[in-house]
Amino acid sequence: MIRLAHGRLALRLLLSLALPIMSLSLARRVQAQPSSGTFSAPSASDLESARALFKQGKDKRAAGDLKGALATFKAANALGQTPITALELARTHELLRELVEAREVALSVARMATQGDETERSVAARSDAAKLAEALKPRIATVVLHLVNVPADEVVTVSVDGAPTPPEAAALPRKVNPGHHTMTIAATGRADVVIPLDLAEAETRQVSLDLPPRTSPSTAARPSMEAPTKSGRSPLRDLVPIGIVAAGAGAIAGTITGISTLNRTAELRATCSNYQCTSGADKDKLAGARSTGAVSSVSFGVAAIGVGMIVIGLLSPRGDAAVKPATARAATLRMTPFVGAGEAGVHGIF
Repeated sequence: MIRLAHGRLALRLLLSLALPIMSLSLARRVQAQPSSGTFSAPSASDLESARALFKQGKDKRAAGDLKGALATFKAANALGQTPITALELARTHELLRELVEAREVALSVARMATQGDETERSVAARSDAAKLAEALKPRIATVVLHLVNVPADEVVTVSVDGAPTPPEAAALPRKVNPGHHTMTIAATGRADVVIPLDLAEAETRQVSLDLPPRTSPSTAARPSMEAPTKSGRSPLRDLVPIGIVAAGAGAIAGTITGISTLNRTAELRATCSNYQCTSGADKDKLAGARSTGAVSSVSFGVAAIGVGMIVIGLLSPRGDAAVKPATARAATLRMTPFVGAGEAGVHGIF
């Protein structure tokens, strides 16, 4: 029993000496490791730069340059991190009707750690910032979205001014600045809905929306049956220059071949009776007259078609109206006259 008591006493003495040594070693290790969340106090250079920027911000605001003053106060507050710079930044947001941002900056003053060497101005700035935050709260506008006839399992994306709202908060009150806003509601398989909003201070706007019907996959995949317009005008207008060329070429060719046919016919009247020729030379002249006559007829036919194309092109609409493919194909109309042994005609795509 004596040996057991001595053993326990030795163990207690050992523990009493070891625990303080281990605690001291652990504390030194914690102090030696820098913490990423530790507040970094502004340096002397930061504070001096913040003072200069603070003065510039006040001068710009006094001159009416609120946007420039806002940017300068933001820089001063980022460097100085003092209640005074934060308060002036919040006041500038308020002048720009950015009440949500103004209140958030004013509330951030209360989260700043109190420094032992704070001046009376800093203490007063903390009090003024708290009062400003409370005064701004009822002035902020609110939007409440009510979705009608939306299945519970459907995912709806809501964004205000391009900033998405978490799905869990889509149907809950959304705090926004007074002024103009754009709310966009999107759902898979449905057309997006864009709602413009103009809100006054302290206004609560209730927005009820019945989503548009789903787009049918067959309808969405169906290609358009209308041909695109070119240069904002009807493709039929292109028929005018084609018609001018066809009419001119047909008239010239028809006139030349027609005169040639008349000359040959006049020569044959003296040697052939009722165009019944006996000599080989007269038969050749008769065949040539018939060929040039056929070419003349076809040429005048092409000229007539060209005139029709000019009329159609001039009567077509000038606007952006799309045309059907069948009509659009008229713009690619092609014609090729041909003359063969004992025959003549026109090849073409109409």
